[in-house]
Amino acid sequence: MPLPQPTHPHCIGVDDFAFRKGQRYGTVIIDHERQRPIALLNDRKAQTLANWLKDYPDIQLVTRDRSQTYRASIDQGAPQAMQVADRFHLLQNLDETLEAVFKAHPNDIKTADHQAWSRRYTHTALRHNPRKRQQRLARFHAVQQLKHQGQSLAAIAQQTSLSVRTVRRFLKRERFPERKVRSDQEFSPQLQPFQALLEKSWQQGERNGRELFRQLQQHGYQGSYRTIARFLQRLQQPSQTPPERISKPRRRVVKRAKLTPRQAAFLVLKL
Repeated sequence: MPLPQPTHPHCIGVDDFAFRKGQRYGTVIIDHERQRPIALLNDRKAQTLANWLKDYPDIQLVTRDRSQTYRASIDQGAPQAMQVADRFHLLQNLDETLEAVFKAHPNDIKTADHQAWSRRYTHTALRHNPRKRQQRLARFHAVQQLKHQGQSLAAIAQQTSLSVRTVRRFLKRERFPERKVRSDQEFSPQLQPFQALLEKSWQQGERNGRELFRQLQQHGYQGSYRTIARFLQRLQQPSQTPPERISKPRRRVVKRAKLTPRQAAFLVLKL
C-alpha cells in the first residue's frame, strides 16, 4: 500500500524495522500527531535519515531509541529538533537504574521482602481491621444502591472495583455480611453432625486420627482431615493419661524465591 504523503510534520518518531530479520533493516518514520507511518527508508544509515529530515525543516521534536546512529542523523538533518527517548526506552532506562540502585542495597531489599511476606499472612488482623470493614460496608451499600438504579452486574462491578462474583454475593444478602472470626473452639459446620459419633468412637478407645477420619467419611463426612485433627486435640486436653499418638496432618511448606533486585525493579515499574 502506498504511504500517505507527509504534510509538514512537527513531531515524529524514528525506529528501525526488518525487511529480513538478521540481514536487512530499514527505518520507519511515524507522524506522532496523526499517529501513522509517513515514510519507510531502505536502510538505517545515518546519511539516509539525515537527507530525509532536511526536506522537512518544520520538525521540532523527534523520538528515538538509544542508537548513536539515529542521534547523529538528527543532529545533521534536523539540528533544530529536540531529541527525546521514546517511552519504551525511558522505561528501560528507569528499569536499569532501579536495578542498579537495588543491587547496591541488598539488606534493604531483604527487609522489604520480609515485611511484605509478613503482611501477606496476617489475614486475621487485616480481616478485622475497622478501616477495612468500613470500606467493605461502603461498597456493600454502593452495590445495593446501584442495583436499585437498574445497573447490571458488570456495570456495578466496574464502578465499585469489585468482581462480579462479589457483587452477586452482596446482592443476595439483605444485611452486610460480617467476616467470620475463627476460633479453636469452633469447628466446620460439616463436622457438627458427626461430633457425637466422633466423641463416641474416641471414648471407646479409638485414638487413631486417620482411622476416625475414614470412619466419618463412610458416614458421609466431606470435610478435611485437618478439622478432625483439631477436634481430637481438644478431646485430649481433659485426659490425664497420654493417649496414643495421633497422626498429625502434614504441614504445607510454602516455598518461595527471595526478592531479587531485578524483580524489585519490575514491581516498581508496575506501579
